[in-house]
Amino acid sequence: MDQRLQLESEMALKFLHEESEGSASIGSKAFVGLSEGDYILLDGASFFGGKRGFYTLLYEEALRKKVNLLAISKQSSTLVDEKGRDFMAATSMLAHYPTWLYHPIRQANKDKHLYGDVSLVKLCQDSLRTFRCDIMEYLTNCEISELLSPLTAISEDPRCLGYPVALWLAHDFSSPSDSMLLHYHDQVEETLVDGGLLDVLRLEELSCNFPDELHGVKHPFRWERIEYV
Repeated sequence: MDQRLQLESEMALKFLHEESEGSASIGSKAFVGLSEGDYILLDGASFFGGKRGFYTLLYEEALRKKVNLLAISKQSSTLVDEKGRDFMAATSMLAHYPTWLYHPIRQANKDKHLYGDVSLVKLCQDSLRTFRCDIMEYLTNCEISELLSPLTAISEDPRCLGYPVALWLAHDFSSPSDSMLLHYHDQVEETLVDGGLLDVLRLEELSCNFPDELHGVKHPFRWERIEYV
């Protein structure tokens, strides 16, 4: 299982578990457990179970406590038509409202580990960004626009205009520092030198990464990770 999905699932479950456990500590503040009507935002698509999904227990606990569980993806390369055209971009060009919702593009299908309806949202009138937002199946009987309306209030931070700032902060807090990444990079290179592999891999790297260097990407760990969701 993807380590990020595992850690994110465990953190969310920590806040969802038994009411009798009381509050949890986050930094220097006490956090009271989640209750009915609260929100959990996941970074990614609403796949649960299997090798590419969040814990199914997370879905079950959110359902049990009547918590609004949503999954928001920064990009979704699978939302293309048969000619390879980007559905998100095409919809954005056709929509003329300051904020909008397109629901559903695809309905939940638990047989394929998809536990939420796939939708598109634009959460800020001053931003052109649109995002895939998966709405868990147990929430689809309510008024979807009212369900997502609170997200507009947390999508106006100038650091990530149009994107929920809670997800931006989670990404920022969990990202390793440049010095740490360079330290690991040096350790990997030392191991490759000992194994007599570095020179071969360096030649392969030079043959394929020049376009990235032209765009200012000097280290492999700076490449953008693309999740196919």
